[in-house]
Amino acid sequence: MRLYLYFTLLSRSFTHGLFTSGEFYVKMRWFGAARLPATRRRFERYLEEAVLIIALEEAKRRLSALAQPVKQLKESLRIDALTEEAKELEAKTYAPDFWDDQEKSGKTLKQLKRMQDTIAEYQTLATRFDDAVVLTEMAIEEDDESSADEVTQEVDFLEKEAERLRLETLLTGEYDHNNAILSFHPG
Repeated sequence: MRLYLYFTLLSRSFTHGLFTSGEFYVKMRWFGAARLPATRRRFERYLEEAVLIIALEEAKRRLSALAQPVKQLKESLRIDALTEEAKELEAKTYAPDFWDDQEKSGKTLKQLKRMQDTIAEYQTLATRFDDAVVLTEMAIEEDDESSADEVTQEVDFLEKEAERLRLETLLTGEYDHNNAILSFHPG
């Protein structure tokens, strides 16, 4: 049963959050349903189902809010231009004289590797985002409460990963890929 509904607990024996009687009345606003008698176990099951479906709806809301940042990441990381540059660099590596200058070829390969890693990270994020959207929609459509935890974990991961990639876009300067040595002096 789809429970996007509001529960109103009507019972004389419900006091201080403790269930003291086996009979409860759950008023559900769902297709005009009025008061439905339910035992304590049935009420708890309805409540669990409602919580899981609310969790799925919350995950769907969080994913829709995450759609714009994922799209902005593609633009910020310049994925399309980066893909073209990586193809050009890779084509250079096939040249017969590429390996003549070891220092230049090493720098080119490092640059190519960084580009390919950035592209792969974004593509992985975008693919997992699309998969999470589909999984969430299917779970809501099929009333599959068992996938609520999986969807929630995936959304949490996607939010963290999107934030990490966003921070990486701030550090895309010429020397940002290098290590730094810091020293602190008192005074």
